[in-house]
Amino acid sequence: MKKTAFILSSLISISPIVSAQSLALEYEKALAYLNTKGEVYFTFAIQSRQEIAALTKFLSIDDVNNLNVMAYANKKQFDIFIPYNYTYTVLPHPGDSHPNLKMYTPDTKAAFDFTLYPTYDAYLGMAAILKSHI
Repeated sequence: MKKTAFILSSLISISPIVSAQSLALEYEKALAYLNTKGEVYFTFAIQSRQEIAALTKFLSIDDVNNLNVMAYANKKQFDIFIPYNYTYTVLPHPGDSHPNLKMYTPDTKAAFDFTLYPTYDAYLGMAAILKSHI
């Protein structure tokens, strides 16, 4: 019984340390995005939907699914968000391209093949084709 109580009390005392380390890691990730992209994309949970009214005054809310919020913030907005003490997780920025994104170029695929994303040059070629049909 003493052993169980000791283990339980040890876990409880370690929990805030692990939580603080997780928050510090997420904060570092957020700062990295803020320094390179100028904004951070993240998710956090709210207790009730009424909180959204206050949050939308300084955050760009992307989506709310049940009580999970996905939002964007620049440095100033993120500095306002931090004192609210939400536990958040930094997400990959949606603007970052996926490493397996399939692209095509004008010389490798027919124009208007919408199964792949066009490169900028392919896009210009598609625009020229459309312009010639006007």
